Amino acid sequence: KKDSSSILNPKRQKIIEKFDTHVIRFKDLKIDLENKKKTLLKLDIQGYEYQALEGFAEKIRLVDYIIIEMSFEQQYDNQILEDTINSYLLSKGFVKVIEYNVSFINRIKIQSDILYRRS
Repeated sequence: KKDSSSILNPKRQKIIEKFDTHVIRFKDLKIDLENKKKTLLKLDIQGYEYQALEGFAEKIRLVDYIIIEMSFEQQYDNQILEDTINSYLLSKGFVKVIEYNVSFINRIKIQSDILYRRS
């Protein structure tokens, strides 16, 4: 799709353009979230959500809410799917609040947005 981009290679779509990019882990950023009232993290990064969450390391404890686009079927090579990401977030003290924007293809759930909150 013209409106999609990912660090991972797509499984079914044609690659239109490739370029190098620099990735910075959140844990390495000099951002002070310690004194913020509430922090919302929104992830919609085409198959790289799990790696992004891991990049928070212990700073994930500073996040109160996460909205994340989850995939239930692999759309990219080496993509980590919803079950693994959900287990990871539960292990970090988050609970699933609501699932919305559910997409189906031939009655198979492909992806959705999920809101999590720190428990």
